Amino acid sequence: SSPAPSPAWPHTALSLRGHLFDTGLINQVLDVVEARGGAFAIGQCEVRPNREQGWQKEISTVLLEVEAPTQRELEEIVRRVRGLADLMEAAVATVTEMKPPSPPISVTSSTPPSSPSPSPSASQPQATVDSPRRVLVLGAGRVSGPAVDYLSRRHQVTVVGTSPEELTRLQARKGDPRPDGGSGGRMHQGLVLDVVGETEGVKKLVAGTDVVLSLLPASMHVDIARACLACRKPLVTTSYVSEALKDMDAAAAAQGLVFLNEVGLDPGMDHASAMRIIDRVKAEGGRVHSFRSVCGGLPAPGVAAKTPFLYKYSWSPRGVLTAAENPALYREGGREVKVPGEALLRHAVPCPPDAFPTLRLEVLPNRDSLKYQALYGIEDAETCFRGTLRYEGWGDLMAGCQALGLTARSPVPSTCTSITTYLRELWGEEDGDGWERGAGRRLAAAGVKNPGRVIRALAWLEGHGGDAMPATQPWADQTSVIDAFSTLLEERLQYGPSEVDMVAMRHDVVVSGGRRKPGTAEGKEEMGGKMHLYHHTSNLLIFGDEKDSAMSVTVGKTAGVATELVLAGTLQRDNVVGVRVPTIPAIYTPLLDGLAKEGIVFKEDCQAVAGRGEEDERERDSVFLE
Repeated sequence: SSPAPSPAWPHTALSLRGHLFDTGLINQVLDVVEARGGAFAIGQCEVRPNREQGWQKEISTVLLEVEAPTQRELEEIVRRVRGLADLMEAAVATVTEMKPPSPPISVTSSTPPSSPSPSPSASQPQATVDSPRRVLVLGAGRVSGPAVDYLSRRHQVTVVGTSPEELTRLQARKGDPRPDGGSGGRMHQGLVLDVVGETEGVKKLVAGTDVVLSLLPASMHVDIARACLACRKPLVTTSYVSEALKDMDAAAAAQGLVFLNEVGLDPGMDHASAMRIIDRVKAEGGRVHSFRSVCGGLPAPGVAAKTPFLYKYSWSPRGVLTAAENPALYREGGREVKVPGEALLRHAVPCPPDAFPTLRLEVLPNRDSLKYQALYGIEDAETCFRGTLRYEGWGDLMAGCQALGLTARSPVPSTCTSITTYLRELWGEEDGDGWERGAGRRLAAAGVKNPGRVIRALAWLEGHGGDAMPATQPWADQTSVIDAFSTLLEERLQYGPSEVDMVAMRHDVVVSGGRRKPGTAEGKEEMGGKMHLYHHTSNLLIFGDEKDSAMSVTVGKTAGVATELVLAGTLQRDNVVGVRVPTIPAIYTPLLDGLAKEGIVFKEDCQAVAGRGEEDERERDSVFLE
C-alpha cells in the first residue's frame, strides 16, 4: 500500500464516481499514483454491490487523497487519472478535483436521514460554487439534456426519468467540456422512478441531495415542494408559480430555503431581461410609459417554408390548439382591451419590421398582460402588452381550421375516416360541390382572409398536395375531432433529423425622464413642455442545432444557471429566500451573466425619441397593434 499523503508534498483530493470496482478502474488509478512516485489515502469510500435493478448498475464513490514530490508530478497524476476515466467507457466515471481547503463532499445516499437535515448556519463548513455538489434532476425529457450538460461540468447529477430509454439517450449525449478541460456533461446516475406513485422513494432521493431541479409538469411541483420542505432542501422549477406553491412561501423562508421558479425561457428569461431594463430606468429617475414583450418558439425560416402551416411541433399540437383559444387582456394607451378566446386568432397583427428585420412575423395577444404591471412595478404604464410570435399568416390559417370545426370537442362521426370525409359531411356535396367549395364558403362567411390557403394546407396535410407523402388516417382511433386533428398535425409536422428551430424574444420599453438635462423638470424638455422619450429595446434570436433545439437550450441552460445560483448560497446569505421568481437584481443579474457566458445574450439598445405630448405617445403606441 501507499503511505498516507504528507502536508510537506503538494497534494490534492480526487472524487471518483462510477463503476470503479467491477471495471477495475480504481486499481489502475492507484497504479498510476504509485508509478509517478506519489502516495495516496482513501478518505471516503462507498461501494454498492450490483443488484437486479433493471438496466442501471449501482454507482460507487471514492474520495482519494493524493500527493506527489513536485507540483508537476501531481498535475501529471491528475491528468492521467482523468485520461483513464475517459478511456474506460464502461466505467461511466467522473473525476472531480477538490483542491484544499475545500471539504470532502458527501455521497448521495438512498437512505433518508432519521430526521430532517438542519438548515445551513455560519458554524457549518459551506461548500462554494466551485465545490462539487449533489443535484437531483427530476425529468429526463428534451429540456433536461442542456441542463444536465451544464450542471455536470461541476456537480454530481442524478436524473430521474420515466423509462430506461430516456436515461440511455441522456447518458449517450456528448456533453459540454468542463472548465478544467476534462470531459463532462453527462449524468452520474440515472434512475427510473414513478414520481407520482413512489412518494417515499422521491423523498429519499430529495433527502440525499443538495438541491432539486424539477423539469416535470407544473401540476407535480406541489408534491415535490412538500418533500423539499420536509427534507430542508432548495427547489428550482421552470414553471409558473401556482397558488398552492405560493402558500409555501412562509414555510420555505422560515427554513432559509429558496424555491426559485419560472427560470426557463418564458417564463424566465423574459422576466430577467425585462426587469434589467425597467430597474435601470427607475434607478435613473425615469418612468415607464409603454411596455411590450413578445416571444415565440418557431421553426427556422428554411424549415417553416417546407410546410403551408408555417409551423412544426416539438410538443403536443393539442396544447397549441387549446392555447389559441385562451382569452387575452392587455392595456393599450390607457384603456383595457379584452379579447375573447374564440376571437384570439383574428387579433394577429404584423410584428414591427424593426424587431426582426429578416423575418415576417405576426403577434397574438398572450393571456393576461395586466398582472405583469404589478409584477414588474409598472402599474402606471399606459400600455402593457405581452404577445406570442408566429410567422405571418399563421393566425388566419388556424382561424380557418377553427371555423371548419377541426378543433371541436365533439366525437368523431363513425362515417369519417379523414379530414376530407369529415369536411364533406359538414360542408360539402351541396348541389354537387366538393368539400373544397363548401369549406370555402364557410371560411369566407367566418371572415377568414385567405380561404384558399386554408384549403391547400388541409389538402397537403392529408397527402393530396404536390409531393406530400400520404398520411395515415388516425380518425377512427380518436375520441374527439380535436384529438384526431392533433394526431395528424403531430404526424405531419414533426421536426426532421436535420431540421432546427429558433427562439425569438423582444422587449420594447418607452420611458420618460431618467436622462434629462440638469435643472429641468423630470421627464420634460426645457422648451415646448413635451416629454423627452427614450425607446429601450432588448432582442434575442437563438437557433437550434442537430444536438439540441433552441427551445430546450434556452429553457435547460436557464434552469441550470439558476440551480448553480442556488447552490452558490449567495441568495440565502442575502436573505433572498422563500418562493421566488427572477424579477429582482439579486437573481436576474447573475442569471443573465451566466447565460451570457453560455452564448445566450440579449442585444440591448436605447434611442431617444423626439419630444412628444401624451396624446402623441398614445398614438405611437397604438401603431403596434392596430
